[in-house]
Amino acid sequence: MVLGNGDVILFYKYVTEERKNILENREIRITQLDALNDPFEALILYNPELVEKFNEEFKKSRSSLTLIEQLVKYDKFRHILENGSTTPALLGKAFLERHKEMKYVRILSLSKTKESLLMWSHYTDNFKGFVIGFNPKHSFFSEQLFNGVDGPKEVKYKCDRSLTEREQDSDSLSRDSVIEFLCEKPRVWEYEEEVRIIKKFSDNDNIRTLSKKDKDDKEINVYKFPSDLVQEIIIGHNMKPESQKKVVEYCSKLNNEIKIYETTISTTKYKIEFNKYSNSNLLGITL
Repeated sequence: MVLGNGDVILFYKYVTEERKNILENREIRITQLDALNDPFEALILYNPELVEKFNEEFKKSRSSLTLIEQLVKYDKFRHILENGSTTPALLGKAFLERHKEMKYVRILSLSKTKESLLMWSHYTDNFKGFVIGFNPKHSFFSEQLFNGVDGPKEVKYKCDRSLTEREQDSDSLSRDSVIEFLCEKPRVWEYEEEVRIIKKFSDNDNIRTLSKKDKDDKEINVYKFPSDLVQEIIIGHNMKPESQKKVVEYCSKLNNEIKIYETTISTTKYKIEFNKYSNSNLLGITL
């Protein structure tokens, strides 16, 4: 992404100190839909009028399946068919159940800002971790994308959930549908300035599943990225010196062009400042 003055905005990933292996192994997590941290992720909300239309049609004739009924013909949603009525939320779940391809979707969540105090506090464990700056123009962000999505997409933040007006009778999701479902979040997340890369993988693609699971007992899938994708590293001022040394070491092996900075706290404002990293921080550190 390019600003009006020509400056390029990098895509940033905030990580904890323990995730130094991202740089060591060139592997980054790509997250399945049910492991994202917002409870509203990918929950399609049907227009209540559309749901009422389904309910009325179903009451008139249970012998023929309408487009909406096809969404809920799976055993998992049989109680909806038996009762002859449903709700917008249940139809949304049935929609995802119908579109089996959604299980192959993975999200890489990045940010347009490196200056968020909240994200430095939450995602780097109070400046003990670091931030990775990626080249937004790299082909990595336009490869293996889901259903014609044409590159990274900015998340839209709203107070009210968008209603799905379409009956979605197609067996494949449209580009607009994917963006609508996966790139909308509540305004409470607005500070993240999130950019999403929506990729699709098959069972045979080069995704590695780690042996350990995350804190919510979800699988952790990681995917290789090219060494020249990384342009910048910002080390949090509370990172242990031995970990700083490892990060610097991994960067030198990954790409000699990587710029390394460190954070400091402004003495006059509520903001973070960034200084060129000094190797003097590592004097006397042995591993």
